[in-house]
Amino acid sequence: MSALRWQRWWWSCVLLGGILWLGGGAVRAVSVYAVFRPFTLELDPELSAQERLQVYRIAARATPYVLAGGALACVGLCAIGIQERHRLRQRGWLFMVLVLAALALPVELWLLVGYDIPLLRAIVWGEPTVEALDALLLRRAQAAGAAAGLATLAEWTIALLCVWRPLERAEHVRNALEGVGAGAT
Repeated sequence: MSALRWQRWWWSCVLLGGILWLGGGAVRAVSVYAVFRPFTLELDPELSAQERLQVYRIAARATPYVLAGGALACVGLCAIGIQERHRLRQRGWLFMVLVLAALALPVELWLLVGYDIPLLRAIVWGEPTVEALDALLLRRAQAAGAAAGLATLAEWTIALLCVWRPLERAEHVRNALEGVGAGAT
């Protein structure tokens, strides 16, 4: 396979993974935050235990999509970073994408291991009590809310950078700079 085909393949992985990752994360966030009273970390007293359990099941069912999308996007970004490492000066946006991904990845892994897998395990493979799931969700929101928000902001910024592509030197600028450098020597 040619380098261009590999590059297209890796960008397809990033695109598909990003759609699954961000879309599944949005589904989980919207469903889980419906359990809280608006702008607080207090459970909504109007929801019954069965309604909250159903919301937790919806969030747990979206988790595999988030995991698969995150893994696919991470593999694609790593491969692109390796393949394009010699062009990072000309493609400043790609450098920023890799930096933001390196900052968001540890947070996402911490959330995955500490909160998402236990929630998924409790709902799918066990008979969870709503009180235990409430406690896990409250612990996640209190302990990891700011970090999760910053990681999500980094991920949306990655998507924006991939679409907008700022900090990329145009071909005519590169040619002009090479011409100036050749004339000075």
